[in-house]
Amino acid sequence: MFKFIRSCTVCHNTKSLVDCSNCPNTSFCKEHQNTKTHKNLCSLFKLCFDLDVAFMKSKRIVPKVTVPLNTNKIFLPYNMQTFINSYWRETETLFKLWQYNIAYISEYLTRPLTLLFALEKLQGYENSDMIVHVIGANMMEVDGFEIWEIVLHWLPYLKSLKIVLIGPELSWGTLIQDVCNYCLQKGKNFSIDICGALYAEYECSKQFIKPNVIIGFNTGIHECIDIDSKTDTWAASIRIIAKQNCPLILTSYTFHETQQEQERLKTILRRNIPCKYSFKNPYSSLRPHRDYETEGVYYQNGYVLIYSHLNVIHKEMGKNDSKQYLN
Repeated sequence: MFKFIRSCTVCHNTKSLVDCSNCPNTSFCKEHQNTKTHKNLCSLFKLCFDLDVAFMKSKRIVPKVTVPLNTNKIFLPYNMQTFINSYWRETETLFKLWQYNIAYISEYLTRPLTLLFALEKLQGYENSDMIVHVIGANMMEVDGFEIWEIVLHWLPYLKSLKIVLIGPELSWGTLIQDVCNYCLQKGKNFSIDICGALYAEYECSKQFIKPNVIIGFNTGIHECIDIDSKTDTWAASIRIIAKQNCPLILTSYTFHETQQEQERLKTILRRNIPCKYSFKNPYSSLRPHRDYETEGVYYQNGYVLIYSHLNVIHKEMGKNDSKQYLN
């Protein structure tokens, strides 16, 4: 009610309104009742509202890692839904409705599973140590950091996992996570460094550790219009990220944003960059959120870009190339 003004969902008229009988988020003027556009979104809007209310009433608890420790290399299930159905039990839930639990659990799982999905697309990961830089991080990445232990469970050769959260909204610190008994028996360990800085600043600090992979969740690199202006915090960081010569994974809410992210990387680095994967993320969150801009819904990490690295010149860009999208 406070986020979206009560108005007609089609023409935004605020007079003589009739509310939708199913979802409490939508109203119509007399001319636009029962519009087909809303029928396609009605059930999702209702779920958005019900989940908002349910989450406000419940205590925020990080789901327990119930994924077994893999001893051999296996592939991820088809998508987030099948992963949850395969590895989470209904007895370990917060809400009576299983649909609510799936949405809740997926909000935590989407980050580590998106990483694992990207690594599969990059032909897997068999090193014993992994350092992951999470760029543009905020408190959403800090909340539920324990769930990253899934990566240790899923990759049989991995012994040591360090997640480095990097973002100006954070403070500085280190979190040592107590792993499960199975991980202890296998000599596996997991820690998180938190760095309250831009990536360009972090790279110059004493705390800098070279990454094996870099990932950014819903970073919105394209949102600043003036590249290299005082308000642009990304251009200098992207150039330094390119020099790390490791995989880069970026998620976004929509496919259009994914295209904009690709375009912005090309513009900053002044070259075409081969993209390994650019499509819908099968491990996006399953919790819908109302979208202010499109008036539809979006999902955390809805789409994903996967680059093997940025530090390869595929084709130098000319002055007229900046408006071309990669396929």
